[in-house]
Amino acid sequence: AGGVAAAILPAPAGWYGARAGAAAQVDVGFDVAAAIQLAGGCGVDLRAAMAPGVRTIHVFTKEFDDGLPTVAGAYADLATDRTLRAMLDQIPGLDRFSKKRTLADTPVVDVDVPFVGSFTYHLSATRAIGAVGTGVIEAILGGGAAVDGELVHVALRPADVPVEAWDLVLGSLLDVARPAARHRTIDRLNRWQQGTIDARLVGSQVVIDLAGALRR
Repeated sequence: AGGVAAAILPAPAGWYGARAGAAAQVDVGFDVAAAIQLAGGCGVDLRAAMAPGVRTIHVFTKEFDDGLPTVAGAYADLATDRTLRAMLDQIPGLDRFSKKRTLADTPVVDVDVPFVGSFTYHLSATRAIGAVGTGVIEAILGGGAAVDGELVHVALRPADVPVEAWDLVLGSLLDVARPAARHRTIDRLNRWQQGTIDARLVGSQVVIDLAGALRR
């Protein structure tokens, strides 16, 4: 249990209030590097999971427009910032459309690219924060309290996520190539009104809670 507890890396205190009520919430607060070591002892190779340099990942989306998130946040602890900096370098004219400021002692960059969209981010060697929507970055970096011992948290209201957004996630992020397969998966997801998965370290035990409700 001591090794597991040491591998929990909470998001900023404000994150947990910022994600509240979001239609899609995915949090992996257990350090991937530590998971690789534990899995290696069991003969499982998870090193590919570290390829992007991400140690933890937290994402929520609250509102959408044409399938794209308009109120959303993301946070990650990093082993390296090289991959994310390379992705930012692919945005045409990023420096021209960026404005730097400091928020809660954290340097952030506001970006507003015509025909692309606006967002705010913080990127350092050890962590990354991204936000879309008014007040989101302020909420993430604001006050609050972390959830004790949170390893994994997933909360979904599938019907509140547009079909276009599910299609993008399944096709681009989860590599479900066939449109028919993506549509079947979306249909199955939309049978559910809501669902949650929580894994927490409580004392010396990992407690997993599952809950869900089908649509009527």
